[in-house]
Amino acid sequence: MSFISRYNTLRFSLAVLILASLGLSSGSFAETAKEPVVVPPWGGGANSPKDYFYRLLTLALTKTESAYGAAEVVPYQEVLTATRFMADLKMNKTIDVMWHGNSELYERELLAIPISLTKELNEYRVFLIRREDQPRFSTINSLDDLSKFTSGGGADWPSRDIMVANGLPVIGITNTSLLFNMLKAKRFDYVSRSLFEVWGENERFAKEGLALEQTLLIHGGQPFYFFVNKANTALAKRIEEGLRLAIADGSFDELFYSDEGMQRGQQELEHNERKLIKLKYQPRATTGLP
Repeated sequence: MSFISRYNTLRFSLAVLILASLGLSSGSFAETAKEPVVVPPWGGGANSPKDYFYRLLTLALTKTESAYGAAEVVPYQEVLTATRFMADLKMNKTIDVMWHGNSELYERELLAIPISLTKELNEYRVFLIRREDQPRFSTINSLDDLSKFTSGGGADWPSRDIMVANGLPVIGITNTSLLFNMLKAKRFDYVSRSLFEVWGENERFAKEGLALEQTLLIHGGQPFYFFVNKANTALAKRIEEGLRLAIADGSFDELFYSDEGMQRGQQELEHNERKLIKLKYQPRATTGLP
């Protein structure tokens, strides 16, 4: 099955018509055209987490170009929630690939490429808090202690499901752009963030009274995967092959450590002196490609 969606097919046909009107043959266009792989908009600029996933997918496609042909990553223009993008991908409507934390729901509805895109950095969590609350958090030594604090999180975040399963109170928010303002307004005590995404947010909200909590490290996240439509095994196979080639030749690590968030997260994980709290529930591991 081709991984060009109907949306992409229309785009391809339009490009052929345009080139034909300019006097170019469709044959010469076919020799140079790249198959578009549509993804959610990444945004955030260079060194943002979303930019990292875009560049990693591009790397995987480039590594497999000789076997599968040229392809390019194309961002969808509309910003949607992860839940709506998952529904779109499940229906095979517009996007071809998305990235997300693994969960039983995503495994059931989509096809995961079972290679962690962030090493262990999404499996370890830290908190953004109100800066003046650090003394309160410094008294936490156990899961029971933490259960007396309330978190805010995306209603569809897998990390939220894990926290709830461990008896941690979480207020689920559909519009996650409101989370940090709600934290400032004392609607809850903290927001759980992965070790790769927290750094930019910490700098962004520092002047607004929010800060990275200094004493705790939570183990109980899930790996970050690329996902495709369940029927699109050809694209899944290509992406997995490309990622494994990149791991083998070192270009995966080169890209990983070139990203500021990934680099700082790995350093924090390797050298931290935080109190580790392990959550007891973990999502079922993916079984990989069929």
